[in-house]
Amino acid sequence: MSTPTPLPPDPATEAGVAEWLAGHPDFFERHPELLEALSVPHLLPPGVASLVERQVLLLRARETATRRKLAQLIEIARANDRLAARMHAFALGIVGLTTLEDLLAAITGLMRDEFGADAVALRLCAQPRDGTGGDERFVPPALWSEYAQALDGPRPACGPLPPALAGRLFDAASGIASCALLPLRGCGWDGLLAIGARDAERYGAGLGTLFLQRIAELVAHTLDVFLDRCPDTGADADPDARTGDA
Repeated sequence: MSTPTPLPPDPATEAGVAEWLAGHPDFFERHPELLEALSVPHLLPPGVASLVERQVLLLRARETATRRKLAQLIEIARANDRLAARMHAFALGIVGLTTLEDLLAAITGLMRDEFGADAVALRLCAQPRDGTGGDERFVPPALWSEYAQALDGPRPACGPLPPALAGRLFDAASGIASCALLPLRGCGWDGLLAIGARDAERYGAGLGTLFLQRIAELVAHTLDVFLDRCPDTGADADPDARTGDA
């Protein structure tokens, strides 16, 4: 006598069975004899011989994944705490300085000490109110366009620099492979803060810029009291004229 060919499973029936079992997780506890007739696929390593054991292994795998994710979130939180502490130290180091030269030196020094920058450069299209200046940090409006074109609008930009611009900002021997360019916006003046790294991945193009934006705002705010617009920028003496406010 030939064995009848089994009919293909009915998807609707299988879905109904699965839904019912999901609503009655104690079914096999009340009917342990059915386990002997069931065919449970061994999708895990050899030795898994029961639904209970497989369920435990699955739960353990989920717990391991959850613990790993939690550890990642904790590490991110710790990194943000360390970054916030550096931001606090940076702010304390530049607020309250009474001369422009002290402030410029503090900005570059603290970027190296607190944030581990391999090189730092400031370029300001501005005029010092104390009559100093005249070095490479102060760029006349006629030459500012090269720096302005390198900026990505009002937000910091990260990535490799064009060789010509890198040569203007950093010493050729510094070996800078990636850079964060922070635009500085003052009352009637513009500038940039360039933070360089020898590691090409340190300031990669996909780096988040929230903290960099806050550094730029803090630096521009502290510099504002020492700087004025360049005489031939065409900017109005009233700071509100820059934004069109009444």
